[in-house]
Order: sequence, then structure tokens, then C-alpha cells
Amino acid sequence: PFGAVVGGKMADSRGRRGALLLCTWTFLLGGCLQTFAPDMYTIILSRFIIGFASGYSSVLVPIYLGELAPPTLRGMLGTLTQFALVIGILIADLLAFPFATENGWRVLFGVTSLTAFAQLLCSPFLLESPRWLLNRDPKSLRA
Repeated sequence: PFGAVVGGKMADSRGRRGALLLCTWTFLLGGCLQTFAPDMYTIILSRFIIGFASGYSSVLVPIYLGELAPPTLRGMLGTLTQFALVIGILIADLLAFPFATENGWRVLFGVTSLTAFAQLLCSPFLLESPRWLLNRDPKSLRA
């Protein structure tokens, strides 16, 4: 719940794109901490950070997609967001089978960092929400 509260406020103050980038960096931080954790306390801290980022993104992604999508696609994209979430849980569960071993758990935790890194590589293609730009400046040419 903490990430969800912060996510909405960051989306309003930093813009949808800026908030998404901050969320991605939070996932990357939590994933790296978790992957290279020297002890259980670090794993617990990193899980808290990843949980925070998950709440953050659960608010932010629907806002972003809803503001960028054409009206005819908004409902479908909202549904696909939930579908992607469930598919992600399925993939995590399937990856857990081969990597949930004494030597493989760090590889499993590293998937979070790799996913966040892939998102960062795609971030130059993220557009700022026209709605957010127009709320900040009604005469914005970027919108």
C-alpha cells in the first residue's frame, strides 16, 4: 500500500514517464540487493523495496496506459495490464521450479534485475502523457 500511495503522488509531481523511470530504478535497486544479498536481513530489505515498487507500478501503469491509449483501446489495455500481471506470476512460478535450489536461488532473484534493466533499455521510447503535459501547461507544444 505504501508504494501505491507514493506512485500516485509521483505521477502527479514528476509526470508519468518520470515516475515510471523512478519505479524502474527502484525495481533495479531491489533486484540487485536481493541477488547479491550477503544475509537474510538484506533479502528482507530488498523484498520490501521490490514490494514498494510493485505497489508503485500497480497504480502508475494503468494511469499511463489510460492517458496514452486511444479511447477505443483503453478498456482492452486495462485488461491486458491485469493479464500481463497474471502471466508474470505464472512465469515466476515456472522459473522457481528449476532455480529454487541451494545454488540457483540467486539466478532466480536476478530475473528482477534483468527485467528492470530491459525496461531501462526501452525507456528512451517512453512518451510523456499528453494529459499530464497539458495539465502542467495548457499551451504545451509537446502534448
